Amino acid sequence: LFRPAKAVHAAVEGYKQRFRFGQEPIIGLHLRLGNRNPSFVDTKRHSEKDISKFVRCAQMLEDYYYLPNTTRWFVASDSPIALPAIRQMVSDGKVLSVEPPTIVHTERSVRSLAKTFLHFVFLEHFLLARCDYLVLSESGFGATAAAWGGIEGPFHGLSCTTFVDAVSEIDEKRTNLIHE
Repeated sequence: LFRPAKAVHAAVEGYKQRFRFGQEPIIGLHLRLGNRNPSFVDTKRHSEKDISKFVRCAQMLEDYYYLPNTTRWFVASDSPIALPAIRQMVSDGKVLSVEPPTIVHTERSVRSLAKTFLHFVFLEHFLLARCDYLVLSESGFGATAAAWGGIEGPFHGLSCTTFVDAVSEIDEKRTNLIHE
């Protein structure tokens, strides 16, 4: 029922081979900064200062699961600042990325731009789903990648607790604000 187009499938398989998916553990990071991109407008999700929290969470996962310090991270983001910031915080060769020519959002980008570059969105989504561990933003993009890939217990980047626990806590806080 859900199958990528031939071009997207070929790109996914090429990146999986190039990045050695399945041969060694890979931690996926999805940073949804929102409204930090000139190609679309969105509500603020996380700030630039939060990038270091995602990095720290990935480092904690390496320690917790006894992963080698050579474990690589696949990074997907809607912000052009996330990838260079993460690369400055970790050793060379650790960060993997598709690095699309422009960052688009499926709903919020100009339609012609989204149509031209949408295959990069799916490519990043499918690669996140193939990671062994995930550190996610508060976003359906990463959550659906985790579900589709069968990745149990993805972690929320800010709290570094399981995503389900973090989202439940956020929902509880929102409910309390509404009823105050």
